[in-house]
Amino acid sequence: MERREFLKQSALTAAAAANNTSVVLSVSVGVQNALLGADLEHSTRSEEGWLAVLGAHNRGSKADYFKVSHHGSSNAHCDQVWDQMLGTDPFAIVTPFNLGQGLPQPEDLQRLQKRTSNLYCTAISGRKPPRRDATVEKLLRGVKRSTIDGRMGHVRIRSSILNTGLAPTVELFNGAFKVGAQLNRAGLS
Repeated sequence: MERREFLKQSALTAAAAANNTSVVLSVSVGVQNALLGADLEHSTRSEEGWLAVLGAHNRGSKADYFKVSHHGSSNAHCDQVWDQMLGTDPFAIVTPFNLGQGLPQPEDLQRLQKRTSNLYCTAISGRKPPRRDATVEKLLRGVKRSTIDGRMGHVRIRSSILNTGLAPTVELFNGAFKVGAQLNRAGLS
């Protein structure tokens, strides 16, 4: 194996290891609970990935809000998290990653939609970067880059911390969208 390929494979292995030990946060305020999945991936080893989190989980209140881990990719999906740590039909938010093939893929969003009807995404992933003036392109040559459809969006969910009877309000900004009809219009489902 040539040195460049070895270094590339080493970097990919290190990145995968970092994802398997990514920090997940469980946040509780009043009666509201959120699970922030970071970049954690699913692993078959009990001491890393979602299995380690499940092993340490105290089986308390389930989260109604979930920042989906690792951009919604299939290698981060763990059914036990949805069954044991999340409430019924939680609000779930996916953030895209635009290098390589881009995440989430349409099949990732379809898989997640089977777990919740409250699925949101901050942008559509996988777009090619725009062409720029030749001088700018020359300057950027060799730099990995990608773009999202417009500006990076965000999802704001507000809920009463004391009254579970009040429905949360969802606000979408700068291209964020509820997964469903938006994907159909974009031809991604």
